[in-house]
Amino acid sequence: MKTFVKIIMLLSLLLTNFSIFAQSSDDNTGGGNLDGNDLPVNGLVIYLIIAGILLAYYSFKVHKRKQNVG
Repeated sequence: MKTFVKIIMLLSLLLTNFSIFAQSSDDNTGGGNLDGNDLPVNGLVIYLIIAGILLAYYSFKVHKRKQNVG
């Protein structure tokens, strides 16, 4: 049950992040404008993904090492 709650929390944080940075259109219809480079996502996201993978690998190795010692 704890893992389920952690997954739900992670997904909600990620989805909230996308909705916070979404841009609205210039008119009053409430729709967004997805044309062009007006989204906050850029090419540097790949470095963030690589850093996340490295952090996950490091924490996995530390967790395994602690299990083998104790």
